[in-house]
Amino acid sequence: VYSHLVTKCQKSVDLITGLKEETESKVELFSKYQKVENKIETVKLDLRSINIDNAKHVTVRDDSSTKLLHLQAELVAYEKNKKLIQENSNVQTEIDKLNTTLAECTDDIETNREDIIEYKSNVKLYTATRDEINETMARAYGLEQKLKYYDLYLASIKRDGLPYEIISDSLPELQDEVNEILTQITDFKLIFDTDGKNIKATPVFSM
Repeated sequence: VYSHLVTKCQKSVDLITGLKEETESKVELFSKYQKVENKIETVKLDLRSINIDNAKHVTVRDDSSTKLLHLQAELVAYEKNKKLIQENSNVQTEIDKLNTTLAECTDDIETNREDIIEYKSNVKLYTATRDEINETMARAYGLEQKLKYYDLYLASIKRDGLPYEIISDSLPELQDEVNEILTQITDFKLIFDTDGKNIKATPVFSM
């Protein structure tokens, strides 16, 4: 009986040992499996990144191809229209020259406008000055006329002026009147004479 139990226990130990070894083997195998899975995921990620980069490169390549075709088409068009483009360039040059001339003319017009404003201001000032001068001249002319009239007045009232002329013209009648009176009371007459300024009376006795 004891021998049978020992044998049975030994079988159980062997079985457990075998299960343990199998379990360890499976654990090791599972660990290797996990490592392989991790590598597979890493490779998948790398592959996805490579695919994304590849897609970008394909897009860049396609865009570059499209741009190249477009540039080639433009080059062909440029070669065909080279003369026209040159003519357009010449026209643009002329346009630029005209724009420059226009800008210069605009500046000149602005300068002239400022000069015109200044000249108008000067004209107003000169006109006011002229009017003032004319007014002063008119007053001076009026004063000159008054001065002439005053000179005439002074000339007429001085000794050899208008009274002298009137008396000189009336002197013959005055002499006759005086002598008619003197003949009644004296034996002389008076002869009136002028020297340009004075009236002289010279007695003349009767013989």
